[in-house]
Amino acid sequence: MRTEEGLQILTGSEKATSWERQQALLRMLEGKHMMSCLLYIDDTAPVLKTDICRDVPGNGMMNNLSMLEELGLIEPYRKDPESCYLILTPKGKHVATTFRMMQQIIDDARSFNGLRRGFE
Repeated sequence: MRTEEGLQILTGSEKATSWERQQALLRMLEGKHMMSCLLYIDDTAPVLKTDICRDVPGNGMMNNLSMLEELGLIEPYRKDPESCYLILTPKGKHVATTFRMMQQIIDDARSFNGLRRGFE
């Protein structure tokens, strides 16, 4: 499935099952450093697009930013008339926080398994 097709499914321009929508979203966020970009914005916002392109690896970063904006995860923020910064929307903040919670659960499980092995 191409990214444009996935975005169509997610934005509701096509009838899709819940499973299809979930799979389309996962494919989009897994590819092209989308989560890295979202987490970078969360850590550094407000941040300039040029800083994201410089600091987050991957090609097509401007396309990624457009997709994140279309999904309602980021939005432009103007601190001054000449510069356009990006920030997370409340939905984007929720996604970033959820991802970090998942990461913590995995890290905690690894630590627990390591401790458990020491007692065997």
